[in-house]
Amino acid sequence: MPRQAAPTTSPARPAHPNRRPPLYLIDDVFGELAQTRRNNLLAALPSASQKLITSTALGWLRDLSGVPIHHLEAGHLKKS
Repeated sequence: MPRQAAPTTSPARPAHPNRRPPLYLIDDVFGELAQTRRNNLLAALPSASQKLITSTALGWLRDLSGVPIHHLEAGHLKKS
């Protein structure tokens, strides 16, 4: 079985008064990853960052609580 590289994070930069936290756009990845890998990926992202995650598989969402979820269906966006 091939070895997988551990997720890495960059050292924290000092806060700058005009710097906003980054926005991560993650497109349809979490439905394909095992729970441990999903958790590792989310933990590697800066906590202050915004994360916009798209997914066609929703079964993994039960692992997250308190996260706003929006559904796009037939061109209409609805908050769950």
